[in-house]
Formats: sequence, structure tokens, C-alpha cells
Amino acid sequence: MSRLVVYAGMLGVFFALGLGISAMLIRANFMGDKEEDVAAESLTLDTDGDGIDDMEVPADADVSEVGMLPEEDPSMPVALRAKPMTAEEVYRYSEIISEQQEALKHREESLKQEAQRLQVLQDDLEATKRELDGMRKEIDDAIRNGEVLRTKIAAERDALKAEEIKKADEEKPAEDSGANADDKAANIKQIAGWLQSMPAEKAAENLVEHINQGHIHDAISIVASMEQRTAAKMLGAVKDPSIVSQITEQFMSYDRPDKKKQR
Repeated sequence: MSRLVVYAGMLGVFFALGLGISAMLIRANFMGDKEEDVAAESLTLDTDGDGIDDMEVPADADVSEVGMLPEEDPSMPVALRAKPMTAEEVYRYSEIISEQQEALKHREESLKQEAQRLQVLQDDLEATKRELDGMRKEIDDAIRNGEVLRTKIAAERDALKAEEIKKADEEKPAEDSGANADDKAANIKQIAGWLQSMPAEKAAENLVEHINQGHIHDAISIVASMEQRTAAKMLGAVKDPSIVSQITEQFMSYDRPDKKKQR
């Protein structure tokens, strides 16, 4: 836009210069015609030979009656007067100036149209930008709402799952406890069988590790499920006397499942 303003200013300057030149040419032609008319009506003469015209006489007067004119002196300067322009020259220059002014006018009009076109384009771009900004805001809002909804759904799903688990635990039949006890007994027997198949030292290490993990009651059940001779060898291989003492005390008060059945 600033470039268009500069072009418009230059066109205005050129237009003003053209008008000034045209006025000067017309004035020069007018003054030339006037001076020719005055020269035709009268003449000025230098009557005393001092190089200054000091007498004006009619053009048709006899110069000899006025006085002697001085002889021409080649050393004296001659006053030069601008040659007046003819009507043809004035017309020709006027035509040139008119053509330049017309060209500048067309150029100025073209620049105005270009400025208007650029302004319309800029307005369209700004409108498009505003529309895109609005769409982007809508998309951001949709994404944000989607994240909130997803978090809410996940929380509700987790809560529902926890509720289902809690409900299933509450509705579990009482006989499940007996089934769990049977499963535990089967696991104890299986572990006892593994320890019986191991060397006494290795079996003792596994038993001590089981006790150190806080499963003393399970360890006693495992020892009770093993053959007495194999269990004695395994306990003899335990290197920590405190653990042996703890096993012995717990074993003394251990109530075997087969004794419960006999009762």
C-alpha cells in the first residue's frame, strides 16, 4: 500500500509540472506577440552614442530627422532577446503535454484500481483467517470435551468393574471356602512331594526360605505331609538352630487333618 501512495504522489507532481510548463509556454508566446506589436508601432534610438536607447520614435518615422544613429561598434555587447515561439510550436508542445497528462491520468487510474483490488484481496484474506481461527477454536473445544468425556467414561467403567467384583465376592457361596481349603491341602502335598525328591540339604534350604517369607504354618503342614524319616533328614540339614526350634514348637501343637477326620 505504501508503494501505491508514493506512485500517486509522483503522478500528482508530474501533473503539476505539466500544467506549469504549459502555462509558461502560453505566456511566452503571448509576450512575444505583444512585443512584436510594440516593435511594429515604435522604435527606440540611441541619440547620444552612449549605447543606451534613450528615444522612442514611431516605426514609420524618418530616422534621419531624429538624429544620427551611432555606427556599430563590434566591441560593444549586443542585447539578446529570446526568440518567441510560433503558434505551431506552442500547439505541438501543448499536444505533448496533454498526451503526458493523459498517460499520467491513465496510470493513476490503473494504480487506484490496483489498490482497490489489493484491498479487496486483503479483506478476503482477513475474513478467511477469521473463519479458520473460528474453526480451530471449535476443533480445540471438541478435543478438550472428548478428553473430559473419555476420562469420565474410564472412571465409570472402573467403578462398575469394582462394583461387579465386590458383588461377586459377596454372592460367592459358602462352600467355596471348603474348596479353597482342599486346593490348599493339595498344594501342600505337592510341595511335600517335591521336597522329598530333593537332597536333604536342598530341601532344607527351600523350607527355610518358605519360613522366612512368613509361611510358618504352611511349612509345618508340609513337614507333616512328608514321610517321618525324610522329614527328619531335612530338619537335620537346617543350619539355623532357632528355625529348628521354631519348627519343633509349632509341630508339637500342629493338629493333623487326618486326626480331625478320626474325631
